[in-house]
This record gives sequence, C-alpha cells and structure tokens, in this order.
Amino acid sequence: MIAGTREVQTSSLLIPGSQGSLRFGAVARISLIGVCLLFSLGRVHAEDPPLKNPWIRQKGPSQSRGVIVFVHGVLGNSKSTWSSSKSFWPELITRDSAFDGQDVYVYGYPSPLVGKTFSTDDVAENLRLVLSDDGILNYTQITIVSHSMGGLVTRAFLLKNLPVVSKIRFLYFFGTPTTGSPYATLAGVISKNRQFEQMYPMKTDSYVAPLQANWLSANLGLKSYCGYERETLYGQIIVERESATNLCTERLDPIDANHIDMVKPLDTTSTSYRALKAAMVETGKVKAVQKVVPTTETYRAEVASGACADFGAWQTVTSETKPKGWTIVSSDFRVEGAARSCGAWTECSQQVNTAEKVTWTFHTQGHSEECGHSGNTGIHNSTGILTVYWQHIE
Repeated sequence: MIAGTREVQTSSLLIPGSQGSLRFGAVARISLIGVCLLFSLGRVHAEDPPLKNPWIRQKGPSQSRGVIVFVHGVLGNSKSTWSSSKSFWPELITRDSAFDGQDVYVYGYPSPLVGKTFSTDDVAENLRLVLSDDGILNYTQITIVSHSMGGLVTRAFLLKNLPVVSKIRFLYFFGTPTTGSPYATLAGVISKNRQFEQMYPMKTDSYVAPLQANWLSANLGLKSYCGYERETLYGQIIVERESATNLCTERLDPIDANHIDMVKPLDTTSTSYRALKAAMVETGKVKAVQKVVPTTETYRAEVASGACADFGAWQTVTSETKPKGWTIVSSDFRVEGAARSCGAWTECSQQVNTAEKVTWTFHTQGHSEECGHSGNTGIHNSTGILTVYWQHIE
C-alpha cells in the first residue's frame, strides 16, 4: 500500500464526486495517475524553494501605473509554479515594453503535500493581509494572474474585499477549476492537503458551488480572461475546458501545454505569455480617465444711461477667445449700479451663445425723476457683468 493512501477493503472504491463505484483495476490506474500527479507537483515544489523577496520589480505606486500580482495553485510556490527550464515568467515580463509601468509581485502561501495547512478561504485572508502589508493595495491599478487553485483564492479574496474591486485592471485565470476537477478528488484521497477537497467536482455541498454563485451575484463587472490546457499530464486533462473557462467574460485562450507547464513559458513566443500580453495590451487601450479643469471668469463693461427718460447707447460685453479644448458650460449676465437691472429701465439682449463664446448687449434709461432739477440731466453709469463658467479637459 502506498504511504498516505486510504486502505481499500473491497474490490471497488467510491470516489467522492464520481458516478458510483469503480472496479479495482480502474481504481489502481486512477490512483497511479494521482500518485504521478502529486509526485510531479511535489518534486518541483521541493526542488525549487519559494522566493525570499516577492518583489520582482518595485518602483512604488507613485512611479508606476499599476502592479501585476501572480498567485500560484495547490502544491506550488512563488518560484516553482512560474519557472521553466529557461525563464521565470514574472521576471520575463519586466523585459517587455508591453508591461512598462507595471510593478511585479509574486504572492506565495503554504501548500504542502502532507500535513495541515490553510484552507482556500484561509489563503484568501492571508492574501489580503500580505497584499495590504506589502503595499499592493496602495496602487490605483492591480492585475492578478492566477494558476489553478490560485484562481479560486483570487475570487474569494475579491468577494471578501470589495473595495479592492475598483482597482482591478483585469484578471487572468490559467487552468482554474471553477467547477472543480475529478483529479482533485484523487489527489485528496492520497494527500492530506485539504486544499484538494475544495476543488472537488461541483455539487451543492462543494466549496466551488457557493463560490461560483456568490461571484455571479456580486456582479463585479471585472474583465476575466481564461486559458485552458490542451495537452495531457500522464494522459489526462487535469482541468477540463468547461471548468477552466466558467465565469470568464473575455476571450478564451487554448494553451498548448499541460496543467503544470501552462504557466511556465519558455520565452515570449510561448502561448501563455502571448495570452497575458494580449490582455495587457487590450486593457491598455481603454481611454484614460480625463481630468476636467473648471474655471470661472468675469467680464465687465460700463455704460452711461441716456438723458432724462431716454436710453443711452448700446454697450457690448463678450467673453474672450480661449485656446482649443476650452468650452463654456454656462454663463450669467446682470447689470448693476444706478438702480438699474435687466428688465428694470434696462434692455438686455444676448447676441451669441455657443460653447466657445457668449456676448450680451445692453443700454439703460436715464433717471427722468431727476431731470431738470438744478440742471440735472438724469444721466448715470451702470455696469454690465458677464460671468462665464469654462472647463478644460486634460
């Protein structure tokens, strides 16, 4: 009997999430696949220890437009998951101009082959703690790249921390078992890591069912890209396309690699690399937020009234000419002085009213009650005041 496996007492075994019992021969074959899968994951994990410094590029929120966060899956770590024989993906993107202005951070969490460890929700809480403590949440723009179970962690994290949602540029899920995977069931039989249990095929009492329902109910409106594996691992597709692409909102990318190697691009021509780069370029085409600069300006013109009951000459008040890009939002005109106002012994007329120019003309009537007294002509000065509310979009 293989160490760490559960003893089989009969010639058939009921696999959680499977349809009925499997005969002994099938169990032996499937168990062998499970052992091989765990060996592959565990071997890479052991041979490539996690990063000591999670920052691959760090200029800070004040100098960078955003940050890209990598989140690994079960039995992976911050180094092994993303490393091929030729490159380390988080470092590889720092040499590509398509990722200029983006800091790069690799999150890691404990996921041993045997022994007690975090649940998926525990990892989501730890992700919040670590990202907050390391200053990730201070960035105005965050991109999260997830592999396998890391995608479940990402969704759980965002549902628990809704204020972060407004900062998300996009999410990319590589091989995330959104509706579970039967091979998580096999691995759960052999390994004591309970993270496998939370990737069992979807049923009403499984972890992935409420996570899916809550994500849909939240209606976060996030751009979610998905990549799914097209090559087998020990003859099997570990996360089927239907599961890997569930809940995605953008294009679906077939990745010509198995479940483990799909996030280990050899170079910039690897399909997974191209897929992430394309998403970065596409989301970069979103129109930048425009800054509106409001300005209020006042224009004045003084005019003398007519003598006695007569109206004086017409006077003009007009806004100045502004450079291209300035527009008039609204305006206001009034007359002050000598007890005169528009409609009260004053005639006012708007001549021009466009987004670039406003012009008013006015003239005032003399004070007839003063006319003739000691040679008084009843002439007084009044002032036309034009207030214009401009805005400029930068």
